[in-house]
Amino acid sequence: MRRTVLVSDQPALLRMAAGLDFFQGYPYGCTEQRLSRAAAFLALRKFRGVLSEEGGEEASARPVRDVLEWLPSTVDANGLVSYWPGCRG
Repeated sequence: MRRTVLVSDQPALLRMAAGLDFFQGYPYGCTEQRLSRAAAFLALRKFRGVLSEEGGEEASARPVRDVLEWLPSTVDANGLVSYWPGCRG
């Protein structure tokens, strides 16, 4: 078994890491949550080494690709983005 402990004298770093972890595992799937999840993965890219996160560049790229594929399905006839595909923006 191998464990890693992150120790810091910067409370904001620990809160940020907890927030990013929360958004990465967020279980809901509307447009807003998908965008927040992708943003968390993008933000984590710079901190992956500091936080001893595994997965590399592909782990960050996949959620971003997924949301970019999802977004066109949420745009209504007026060009507004809705929470779910087929809904009014």
